Amino acid sequence: MTKGKRGRPSRKQQHNIEDTLRPYFQKGHSALGTANDTGFDVKTVNKYFRKWEKDLYDDREFSEKCKIERQRTALAIENELLSLEKHERDVEQLKKDSKKLGEYNLFEKATRLIVKIKEQKSKLMAERINLINAATVGDILEQSDKGGKENV
Repeated sequence: MTKGKRGRPSRKQQHNIEDTLRPYFQKGHSALGTANDTGFDVKTVNKYFRKWEKDLYDDREFSEKCKIERQRTALAIENELLSLEKHERDVEQLKKDSKKLGEYNLFEKATRLIVKIKEQKSKLMAERINLINAATVGDILEQSDKGGKENV
């Protein structure tokens, strides 16, 4: 917007503001950072961010979207674990071959790499367990509904 012009933006300007700000909101940027980057007033950015956040949480399908996103994340973790297991097998073979050839420097490097791979696998497994055991929005809403019915 031009400097000095006061008042509410026209519908077209509002639409342009939304088009500019929405990608920042979707990527999880802060309102202050977005305001600095786009040149819009922080209050304007906050207004749109609050509106979109409310729409997101009011959406009836939000619980379902959470479940789908959770499944996607679990699948991504599983794929990464499979990849790490393949790399671990490859490095184990390299370790065996280097020992047979007497390449002890390579043997030591392979051993250290295997340890790092195992550490990464452990972290991913812990993330997967936490993801599986974490309550979803649907679980929380279901519990609150049950709690309300029992008290009636």
